[in-house]
Amino acid sequence: MAKIIVVRGKGSIGKSASIVMARDMLLKKYPDAKYELEVNRRSVDILVVIIVNGIKIGIESRGDTEELLKAGLKILMKHKCDVIVCATRTGGKTVRIIEALEKNHEVCWIVKKPESNPDAYKEANRRVAMKILSEIESTIL
Repeated sequence: MAKIIVVRGKGSIGKSASIVMARDMLLKKYPDAKYELEVNRRSVDILVVIIVNGIKIGIESRGDTEELLKAGLKILMKHKCDVIVCATRTGGKTVRIIEALEKNHEVCWIVKKPESNPDAYKEANRRVAMKILSEIESTIL
């Protein structure tokens, strides 16, 4: 049973940026972490599996459409990740995909709110990244 950490919010508010920041914080804090999978994309989005202390952490930052989320989750589940980090919109099909997984997985929802000020936006992304990291660490420590 994987733990699924979901960053939920409207489009273009920094969900992916927060997830990427959490990955960077994780790698900085755990320099012995190893990549099992790293999909190169031409955007800021990531799809990776990182092993920390024997725990597989799958991270998929795309969650804007049902198809993208399903494809990413399928890959991460195939890799038997212990922790999965992903994103969804505020409602609709992407949220329903995760809600269906709540029957067999522990799901942690983190709400990402929009910010109008660039400084507030960066700080909000950092706070969300810290929450993601804290949830990951509750499993790997």
